[in-house]
Amino acid sequence: MRVPLSWLRDFAPFPAGDPAALAEQLDDLGLLVEGWERVGEGLGDVIVARVDRIDPIAGADRIRLVTVEAGDGPLEIVCGASNFVAGDLVPLAPIGAVLPGGFEIARRTMKGAVSHGMLCSGRELGLSDDHQGLLVLTEVDGARPGQRVAELLGIAPDVVFDLAVEGNRPDAWSMAGVARDLAARLGLPAPRYSVSDSGPDHAKRFVAGVSVGSLEGRGEGPSKKQAERAEARRTQIGSGDRSERIRTYNFPQNRVTDHRINLTLYKLETVIQGDLEELVGALKLSAREQYLKVKTT
Repeated sequence: MRVPLSWLRDFAPFPAGDPAALAEQLDDLGLLVEGWERVGEGLGDVIVARVDRIDPIAGADRIRLVTVEAGDGPLEIVCGASNFVAGDLVPLAPIGAVLPGGFEIARRTMKGAVSHGMLCSGRELGLSDDHQGLLVLTEVDGARPGQRVAELLGIAPDVVFDLAVEGNRPDAWSMAGVARDLAARLGLPAPRYSVSDSGPDHAKRFVAGVSVGSLEGRGEGPSKKQAERAEARRTQIGSGDRSERIRTYNFPQNRVTDHRINLTLYKLETVIQGDLEELVGALKLSAREQYLKVKTT
């Protein structure tokens, strides 16, 4: 799971100055950081150029002399790519520009032709793995000669963490979940976000209702047999204060196994104040009932 720091900062004010320290905190939370990288850097000097002419170079069959306009007059660039034509807009790294990875552009002479910069591919700009040709910007809305490529594409320097989120951590399968855990770890204000329950029927959540200390819930509620089994479990665990701590969650029909699931959760006080052996026995009975029900339906 790739997690941009800029996206996390939409939820909470995480510090941006030390990505390695944030990676350690994520590791400590059980969100294994397999690596992290800086992206969007080294693009500050790269500008959009319009291709005006493409001429062959004597004695060369793999490179051509390309004349471009980037706002300050024509420039001649030696280029080996062939996926563009006159009139296209392409990225130009002028002399003195430093590309991602620390590669500095200098004036070069190849086959007698002087190159006053470099026309760039997506990989050379750190934007993609494509190195088969130039990054053609002709169809990008608003592109014009002399414009900075980072501005045109809406790119800002960022850090991307590569997380290995285990299957038992579905709460961290989203940016909001990662941000919530990291904010709590660093003592930052809790992220604020909302979840919409609108959408097609197959996307609705399965929780129908919750009842505390009784069998009368909201939503569909338990069937008569479910109520009887739940009451039997309540009797096994005990009555009075302890039984009032039982929370029963009633789920609607499961679309996969085509049966109803009645899951009883017990609050921590029940374990602390009640008879542990009695509680474990009741939980085992509940689990076996559910297993037999799934097996026979």
